[in-house]
Amino acid sequence: MEIRNLEKAPVPFGNKIHIILIFLIQLILSCNPQKTSDGILSKEMLYGEWTLVDGEHQVNYPDIEFFADSSAILYSQADTIYRFTFFIRNDSLYLTDIYGKKYVSRIRKLSCTTVIFDGIADVKKKQTYEKQ
Repeated sequence: MEIRNLEKAPVPFGNKIHIILIFLIQLILSCNPQKTSDGILSKEMLYGEWTLVDGEHQVNYPDIEFFADSSAILYSQADTIYRFTFFIRNDSLYLTDIYGKKYVSRIRKLSCTTVIFDGIADVKKKQTYEKQ
C-alpha cells in the first residue's frame, strides 16, 4: 500500500480569487441607490424644467432646470440666469456656482413630478417645485 503526501496541492491563483470576490462584493454593495424616506433618489429624476409652486416666492429661482451634463440653471424674475454644476450625495443636492461657491440643499422628496428642497442655493426655506 502506497502512502501519499496529504498536504494541499497548490491551487492556481491561490487567494487571488478570494480577494477579487471580496472586492467585487464590496463594489456591488457600495453602488446601492441613494434613498430618502420617500424612496430612491436619482440624479436622472431631476433632469428637466421645474417651476416653484410652494415656498418662499421671491425674485430668485421661480424656475430651475437640470441637465444630463450635471449643469443646472436657476432663473430669476429679474432676467438673471444663475449657472451651477450639481450632484446628489445621500439626501442632498450639491450646487457649485461659476465662482466656486458651494451650496448644499437637503432633498425632502423627489418624485417624477415633484421635488421638495429644504431651501435651494441661498434660499433657506422649504421650496416645492413641479416638473413642467
